[in-house]
Amino acid sequence: MSDIGTQKRIVRKSFAKLKGIMSVPNLIEVQSKSFNDFVQLDFLPSERLHMGLEKVLQDTFPIEHEDKMSLEYVSYELGDWSCTCGKLTGSENRYRWTAPSGETGMSRLTSEQLKKGFKYLTCSNCLSRVRLEMPIDVAECRTSGQSYSLPLRVKIQLVAWDVDQDGNKSVRDIKEQNIFFFV
Repeated sequence: MSDIGTQKRIVRKSFAKLKGIMSVPNLIEVQSKSFNDFVQLDFLPSERLHMGLEKVLQDTFPIEHEDKMSLEYVSYELGDWSCTCGKLTGSENRYRWTAPSGETGMSRLTSEQLKKGFKYLTCSNCLSRVRLEMPIDVAECRTSGQSYSLPLRVKIQLVAWDVDQDGNKSVRDIKEQNIFFFV
């Protein structure tokens, strides 16, 4: 006997024709935003929020030794910052400004200040602002199989304390130094 007419038919549901498929997010943008939030790259040390690398360093320090010495975190700078010709260097020079009245300062300018004629400092030689220098570009990274890396300089203070018999501490000596990491 043949069971041609007695077999159950398998019903298949195709999902290929569904409308409103979610688009793929820009994963490079997600990763870049996450990195920028972590390191707060384009912020002055005084403007950094208590998050990311700043939080890690602030939570780790000070490191104390027998109430006689302490290692204290001051700030960090990520990358090499300079103008095109290299005459102006350092991230602090990125946000130096002058006002029409002759006043100077170092902070981000608001749109109101820019409308009033405040201007960021530019190099007198190349007329460019200080910016982050990348050691290699995207094409070089792809051809050589490398990734971006930036120098990290952490400013640390070693504080020596004098402790009297009552337990009162007074500063005896402070030494400040930049510690260099390559990340």
